[in-house]
Amino acid sequence: MTNEAPADVVIQTSHQSQCYRIVQFHQDRSLHAFPPALGSEALELGPRSNKEGPCLVLLKGVTANLTQFLSWYSTANLRRYCPRVFWLGHNSPSASTQEDLLNSICSGGVPPGILRLQCCPRSLESWLGERLPNSFNLDPKYFDHVLNVVTIDGRLHWNVHEADSTYRQTVLLTQPSQREVSSAVHKLQEALAVLGHKLGCEEAAIDLGAAPGGWSCHLAKQMRMVIAVDPAELSSELLLPNVHHIKLKSELAGKHVGALLGCGKADMLVADMNQHPDTTVEAIKPLLPFVRPGGTVIMTMKFYGIGRDRAAVHARITAALGDMIDVSSAKAVWLMANTVNERTFVARRSHCC
Repeated sequence: MTNEAPADVVIQTSHQSQCYRIVQFHQDRSLHAFPPALGSEALELGPRSNKEGPCLVLLKGVTANLTQFLSWYSTANLRRYCPRVFWLGHNSPSASTQEDLLNSICSGGVPPGILRLQCCPRSLESWLGERLPNSFNLDPKYFDHVLNVVTIDGRLHWNVHEADSTYRQTVLLTQPSQREVSSAVHKLQEALAVLGHKLGCEEAAIDLGAAPGGWSCHLAKQMRMVIAVDPAELSSELLLPNVHHIKLKSELAGKHVGALLGCGKADMLVADMNQHPDTTVEAIKPLLPFVRPGGTVIMTMKFYGIGRDRAAVHARITAALGDMIDVSSAKAVWLMANTVNERTFVARRSHCC
């Protein structure tokens, strides 16, 4: 991915907390979220609080070109939560007032064909639409070029680009070929993606707290065997021959899990239980010995509050699992698919026990 000159790109999210998550993903390159060409820095734009704001992230120094960026964006997990991308290019012109913006756009010349206005705040679209000369042929649906306008640090930055590579949410968000048993499967898909874990057809997984069965169903379509541990019933849609349901709590399920695995070990243990993290981690402990050294552990952490800082709980969970996991691999990730009350704990099974 290479661009003629490093560009600035603004991503708009659906909630202010998602901006924070994108910045965290961008800073932690051990997570497979942002390739190096997708910017040297990510900034959460303001004015904002932890919950309210313009819902904008600025990616600075993007060396991918527009077509390459949108090609990546159309397959990235965050696309589901980000309705707009504003491509500002390199050294985009800016204005301090709306009147100066109008004059700057007009002095830049009329782009050929039909133009779509894409502005943040959206109120600028109607304001500009009423004031641009008639020589600007405007249409929000059928267009040849896009005029992007975004407020950054009190200034209105703008850029015009061709529409053949414009990000359109309705086009890029393809519908799944099959309905998932649970929408929570998006958390598992994203967790696997950021870990760079590609499921193998010879692998086995343990799904703790499996009901109604969304995670088990997703895993079973790509793995040799899934052991679903939950006293509750699984969805009737989960009638796959490689899913084995153990209707017991985890502390009573070990003998049955061991019998299904035989001489082998599971490659992964996942848990999306509707419990506080301290409860979930205690439920995981009896089943971790059945996961091979280096195997993947994914656990949803569900909280009562909506604060951003969960470092204390992450440290407590890591300490509770002790030498059962590789401590250096343990992370608390705020996935785009997590709610404001959730984080996802990921780690590797320890090689020492």
